[in-house]
Amino acid sequence: MKTLKKTVDAMLKIQPLFVQVSDIQAKYNAQRNLQGRSHYATDETLRFHHARILNSNAILDGLFFKIVESVALDMYNTKRGFRVVVFDLFGNTVERKDLDQSFKTKKAAEKDYSINFQVSPVSYYYKVLIEKAKVQNIASIRMSKAAKSIRPMAIKSMAEECVPMYQSQYG
Repeated sequence: MKTLKKTVDAMLKIQPLFVQVSDIQAKYNAQRNLQGRSHYATDETLRFHHARILNSNAILDGLFFKIVESVALDMYNTKRGFRVVVFDLFGNTVERKDLDQSFKTKKAAEKDYSINFQVSPVSYYYKVLIEKAKVQNIASIRMSKAAKSIRPMAIKSMAEECVPMYQSQYG
């Protein structure tokens, strides 16, 4: 429990946690929580995939967000399946069955989730943060190299901008 609290504290410094809003419908709760993180619950995406959000809630102290959805199993929407989808704070999908693995009932999907979803928030976010740090470090190195390559031209350009201004002010 102490490690979960420390994980919550650490993630709060980076990203707002998911919140459970009980006074609104499941779809709007999902849209509110996933807004800016994932397009998964937008009206356009739901309409395109013939999906319906049946249940949504923050789990594991707000570190993850779970939805239960009903999805079309074919392009004509003649068959439907149920599955649980879990998101992390960055909007990444942590758990989602493929359409051919979806369940016939909402209850069966939730039962499978309760049995098979085993994630340690501490180790999960540790791995995610390390990977994000690597990506940002690589991007930072590329930007530094790009800036270094144009530095002589930038200095010359800035000097050329300053000369007319200096001359106009001081003659």
